[in-house]
Amino acid sequence: MLKKELKKILPDDIYLLDMVEDNLTDCLKITIDSVTGVDIKTTTRIAKIIKNSEYFKNAYPAGVRLEVSSPSIFDSLTEPFQFKKNIGKKIQIKEFSSNFTKTLQIESVDNAGFNGFEDSDDLFYIRFNEIEKANILVEF
Repeated sequence: MLKKELKKILPDDIYLLDMVEDNLTDCLKITIDSVTGVDIKTTTRIAKIIKNSEYFKNAYPAGVRLEVSSPSIFDSLTEPFQFKKNIGKKIQIKEFSSNFTKTLQIESVDNAGFNGFEDSDDLFYIRFNEIEKANILVEF
């Protein structure tokens, strides 16, 4: 229920990626993203919007520690827009149908999946619903 309510109060350009409620530590951790990325000003603004919403005040009358952040480099890509903003970058994916991972460079993205080149220059089309996990490769 809380996820549904959060989606209602977030600005249209902000996507709710994850929400973890930890009753033991009395903490609500929210991960957001957008097409243009999320900076510290945005996370602060969103935290204020959430904290000042009537639903939030009613859901947590005694208060709760609220953490709003953008995805880390360790978080899996889950939304098509995340793949789009990483065109040209290498990602490592694990498909549900395989025990192995593939490293692909994102070439293009549509609403159903993406085209990516493997090191062998083979072009693959991967559907989003076939992906178990997709992480950006950080290279130095």
